[in-house]
Amino acid sequence: MAKLSTSMLLLLCLFVLSVSATPIQTVDDDDAVGENSTSTFFNLTVLHINDIHCRFEEANKFGGACTAQESADGKCFGGYARLVHQSRHIRQQNPNTIFLSAGDFFQGTIWYTIHKWKAVSRFGNLLNLTAMSLGNHEFDDGVDGLLPFVEAANHPVIAANIDTSGEPRLHGKIPKSKVIEVDGRKIGIIGYLTPETSHISSPDGVQIFDEIRGVREEAERLKMEGVNILIAVGHAGYHKDVQIAEQVPDIDLVVGGHTNTFLWNGPAPSTEEPTGSYPTLVKQPSGRNVPVVQAFAFGKYLGNLMVTFNDDGEVIATAGLPILMDKTVPRDPHVVQELAPYREEVESLAEKEVGKTLVFLNGSRSSCRFGECNLGSFIADAYVNLFTKFAGPGQWSKVGIALLNSGAIRSSIDERVRNGSITYGNILSVAPFPNTVDVVKINGETLKKVLEFSVQDYDPSALDPLGGFLQVSGIQVVYDASRPKGDRVVELLARCNNCRIPVYLPVEPKEMYDVAMSSYLAGGGDGYKLLKGNIIEHTLTGMLDADTIINYMGKMSPIVAGLDRRISFVNGNDKSFCDKIGEGIGSETSGSMGVTVTPTVLATIASTITRNVDPQGSPAYSATSTVPQPSVAAITAADAM
Repeated sequence: MAKLSTSMLLLLCLFVLSVSATPIQTVDDDDAVGENSTSTFFNLTVLHINDIHCRFEEANKFGGACTAQESADGKCFGGYARLVHQSRHIRQQNPNTIFLSAGDFFQGTIWYTIHKWKAVSRFGNLLNLTAMSLGNHEFDDGVDGLLPFVEAANHPVIAANIDTSGEPRLHGKIPKSKVIEVDGRKIGIIGYLTPETSHISSPDGVQIFDEIRGVREEAERLKMEGVNILIAVGHAGYHKDVQIAEQVPDIDLVVGGHTNTFLWNGPAPSTEEPTGSYPTLVKQPSGRNVPVVQAFAFGKYLGNLMVTFNDDGEVIATAGLPILMDKTVPRDPHVVQELAPYREEVESLAEKEVGKTLVFLNGSRSSCRFGECNLGSFIADAYVNLFTKFAGPGQWSKVGIALLNSGAIRSSIDERVRNGSITYGNILSVAPFPNTVDVVKINGETLKKVLEFSVQDYDPSALDPLGGFLQVSGIQVVYDASRPKGDRVVELLARCNNCRIPVYLPVEPKEMYDVAMSSYLAGGGDGYKLLKGNIIEHTLTGMLDADTIINYMGKMSPIVAGLDRRISFVNGNDKSFCDKIGEGIGSETSGSMGVTVTPTVLATIASTITRNVDPQGSPAYSATSTVPQPSVAAITAADAM
């Protein structure tokens, strides 16, 4: 078998060491240069990003807004200022550098809600990208939102598997590929986009067909034109990236996005767990190995791959690792200055009203982590509502049920503050994590196991209850926590979505269910590894749960959300109603509004509850209500006042 010549190997090592200390990975020994060969190497540095989702400024380790304290402590990552600095620095060191984006600049933070494509274009152009593929979120505001971005971009926006004939405004605006020349070598960059975009975004008249077909046809065309280095960059997910690498014979490298996949070699530098090696080498039927890369998301990492080609355009070696954009990476001062006026508008939006409530929206730990709470139910309902616009034939919604881990609910909303006005700031206090609302397909057996896990460690006397207890929409579940773990679901009904009149039907083990939930839960968060391991199909929307809640609040205002026995316990083995009275918000600050409520509790409880009512409207007032047994998830005294 042919070997790399000593001189060529030395040159390759010098190339790699000039940028990274990672070892050389030989890709194709059969294509390597022999000892007496006169062939020359062509070295190319490929910088890449994907799924930035409007993290214009640095974010915390989870992709959420970085607080002043976190920034001061050096616990924040990414931001355009760091990306601009680091990409410029690498380009100065290595002129043979290209910079690619695999899509989804749009959507994901309040910055996009306010500034839309204008901010994305302004700061995206500062990166001086070589090319960018479309992402599904680039269509979130339809062609009206995409067209001005494409026209303002200083780089090509590409996709080989779309048909714009139904959208004349985009005619000629989005090419299939871009051919560039680097150090005398022609490089073809081919874009692709997931067809799921038609179901999870708003592409209007744009038709999206199979990615592999689109990339293959364009690769064949470019090869015929003498372009022998071909790179696919696209937004369809790691699994599809691997398929393209395997099934498109002419492709030399695949740069992907959409699934926020973290690839790494060795111990991970932060909180992300690697899905595979960087790069992932995919063997084609011919024996060629094709590297596949992604760079997680949110600009936390800058993908950094060094690729060596022979004269025939074949990859013979790779090296590199993503660069963690932490405090050690300087921020470009010009970009920091440019961000300031945009930030001012973002900060002012925190006080903008997004809805009104006539009732207390209870998000307290003492309620939501022990049973049904009305804020948890409302958020889960918002998840289902998001997918009504994607309903297929015979459906009223793409999904009829939703699950929400109670740990995602971080505060309550008090209807007595600001006369029930709900602000952006309130919502970000309730849902501060950068979770998106996803859809997973699971069978009924898995759904039941997931709900069993919800009460696996249920302890009514716990002082620090776990956040894995699930709030639900479209589910009616009865638990008996006195039974053995794994056998506590006494009854389980799910709402149909393929029906003209939504009804609750017994969950069947082999039946398939589409379930809306947060990306955190779908990824196995709060210990739900059994869920992650049994997902049959996972659809990413990229829609933030905070935005989903805001949209639903606008639709439902004024809000009157109550308790409707979605979650029940038998044998009195849940935390009793008596125990819950006075907890909830007894010493809790409601949201970010700075109001502490300390209610006076005047109640006695048996099978009935009597509350004393003050006709002047003080916290203790008189009325009588009956609580049926078995008990259901209860509200606090303050919740009811």
